[in-house]
Amino acid sequence: MVKCNVENCNKEVYVKGYCQFHYNRNYIYGNPLRERIISKNGRYPCSVCGSPSHAHKLCSKHIIEEQKMKVFNYYTNGLMMCNCCGEKIIKFLAVDHINNDGYQHRQSELSLKGGNMYRWLVKNNFPKGFQILCMNCNWGKHVNNGVCPHKI
Repeated sequence: MVKCNVENCNKEVYVKGYCQFHYNRNYIYGNPLRERIISKNGRYPCSVCGSPSHAHKLCSKHIIEEQKMKVFNYYTNGLMMCNCCGEKIIKFLAVDHINNDGYQHRQSELSLKGGNMYRWLVKNNFPKGFQILCMNCNWGKHVNNGVCPHKI
């Protein structure tokens, strides 16, 4: 009987010099000695904040944040700023419907609010008709019949 290559493991070799247990650890985690990290509720911790995540390496908050950055990066051509005034603080930026049809769009798609909007844009390969504006320009456009006050 050939023993596993891992020190102090006396199990029989399964594949590639490892017993089945250490082979699976190596296959899944890239390290036969890595411990399985699961929180008390049986979920894997988020790789950013450590809070419980589902079948991903990120929790819901960080998945949405990742999709948001993909959307902002695409619609700003990597500049990450407001299409109207040039505001660069990410927390101030939002997705805008260029043709002022956001209400109709949200009504046509089920629960298209918050992070679901980013998910929808990524899933649909970044369709035309959207831009990134800061909240001021977005709201100014809303109250000024579709024209940002900067453009008047």
